[in-house]
Amino acid sequence: MPQSNGHVKFIELGKKLNTDMFSLTVLGKTTVVLNSRDDAINLLQNRSSVYSDRACPLMMTEPSLVNCADLTSFVGYNERWRKGRRLMHIQLNKQTGGSFHESQEREARLLLQRLISTVEQLDSSEKLYQEFFRTLSGTLMSSIYGYRVRDLDDPILKEVLRMVENLSTACMPTINVFPSLLYVPEWFPGAGWKKTAREWRIQYEDTVKGLFNWTKSRIDSGADEPPMVLSFLTEGEKLGLSGEELNDYVGKVAVTLFLGGAETVYSVKKDLQIGIDSNSQRKAQEEIDAILGTSRLPVLEDRLLLPYTDRLIQEVLRWCPALPLGIPHATTSEDIYQGFRIPKGAMVIGNTWAMSRDQKVYKNPEEFNPDRFLDPLVPPCPAFGFGRRECPGVHFAESSLFIVIASLLSAFSIHAGKDANGEDIVPKLSSKNALLL
Repeated sequence: MPQSNGHVKFIELGKKLNTDMFSLTVLGKTTVVLNSRDDAINLLQNRSSVYSDRACPLMMTEPSLVNCADLTSFVGYNERWRKGRRLMHIQLNKQTGGSFHESQEREARLLLQRLISTVEQLDSSEKLYQEFFRTLSGTLMSSIYGYRVRDLDDPILKEVLRMVENLSTACMPTINVFPSLLYVPEWFPGAGWKKTAREWRIQYEDTVKGLFNWTKSRIDSGADEPPMVLSFLTEGEKLGLSGEELNDYVGKVAVTLFLGGAETVYSVKKDLQIGIDSNSQRKAQEEIDAILGTSRLPVLEDRLLLPYTDRLIQEVLRWCPALPLGIPHATTSEDIYQGFRIPKGAMVIGNTWAMSRDQKVYKNPEEFNPDRFLDPLVPPCPAFGFGRRECPGVHFAESSLFIVIASLLSAFSIHAGKDANGEDIVPKLSSKNALLL
């Protein structure tokens, strides 16, 4: 089982075995890998009643360790998960998605202002990435909690980002591969990770409660811009939740949205400057100028008027998927598919990276070409997952990408830096699976 670059190694293994579907068994646990879009649709979508459970690292779910199994994205296929998804869907579906457009547009404008005032200091891609992350964090914190992020040194934002880093790191330890390490006593040499896990759990719980309580107090005092949390509280009561149970559900749903949005959309924006070549930029800029002129900046209502820019975003999502290994599903019962037995409890991975490189679907897949989507038979890349575990914030993510990319291209051209010899410094394309899935 590869511990890094699994999306690439699974492609290589599939070619070696001459199959798009294979399984690996490690310490009695079966992992099924799907390199084909068709197989992923057949199983994860068409048989979602069997394939909608969640495979989670032990470090995250064990009560004595980090214990964040009640995050909506980590919850198994049960009633808590259904209620959590219901709360998300009511606020994030396509029809009600306009409720967060104002904060997305505002943060995109602030991004342009910062870039204009600091353009001479943007001497590295990392600084540009930081500005992207500040924009995304500001959008998420404002939309979900009603909190306005001041800057990257904002104390609340820093605490949230520390939680993100801790939870991301918790997905990696050896205990997730060798569960028997759970029984090693904490005093044993090398078992200090148990104390670290407890510290992370405390920080996680304090952050979730702190964000919720801050937002709840603003709601009670009559906040001018009602955040998503208010909608979650209202809808939660309709689902029969009340008191501490309601607060717990809403707090976990809210932080799940931040975690998922921050990692997913930011990872796509990081790869923006790598993928968009000068020709693609020029076409998008010509379209924006022709439709909007030079008198105003794009707004989200312009999306239908800018089809090339929209195709460009679809190509960014295909060219470097934010979740290269997709969302790890698990089976709730044994299943038979194409003569193969898939056991109950098996982890099932839809290798999105392999699907995005399928030459039968995408001609010249390593080429960045938004016009490939002019062909109605070319499907969008399944960048947001499959079936009942599909990312609930897909419309939020796509609108966030659109307003930032369209705003940037309306005001700037993005070029590679130059090395000492005057040659372009091309950032290396890489991808890794995000924490929230």
